[in-house]
Amino acid sequence: FLHGSGDRGNDVAHLQDLKPFQLKLPAIVAAPQCLPSCSWEPEAVARFIEYLASRYRVDRDRIYLVGYSMGGYGTWRTAAAYPEVFAAIVPICGGGEPENASKLAGIPVWAFHGVEDKVVPVAQTERMVGALRSAGGQPLLTILPHAGHGICDDVCDRADLWKWLFEQHRSR
Repeated sequence: FLHGSGDRGNDVAHLQDLKPFQLKLPAIVAAPQCLPSCSWEPEAVARFIEYLASRYRVDRDRIYLVGYSMGGYGTWRTAAAYPEVFAAIVPICGGGEPENASKLAGIPVWAFHGVEDKVVPVAQTERMVGALRSAGGQPLLTILPHAGHGICDDVCDRADLWKWLFEQHRSR
């Protein structure tokens, strides 16, 4: 799970309050923390995943990346840089680079955004999903009406999201 910019810092214990850690998921849930002046760099995220996978019993065909806000941007960017790693991604309120759509077309995606988001315009997610569809991908898109930027907890509370996510397996 890649957090948003408001959770950057030097106290990883702060991340224990993030919604994915409050759920009883049948998975290893990991969340690195960005330093205050940093943002998500795909190479660093990939190294973190490799570190975890080399030390714990990780099914490499079922590695998922979920990110909110700044973490949503990081999710799109990391999956585009390392598409072979992920079974599925869930960017929440984060835009991507449409020119990377062809790299992401083979990855299952379920993107979420609030229609009234004043921090990251919903058009950024819609543009990315449109580019994915044009590249042959079949992303899911859920636009939450009457919702703003702070939708992460509501999205993470969706049982249908976790059911869908855990059904995804990386193609060999």
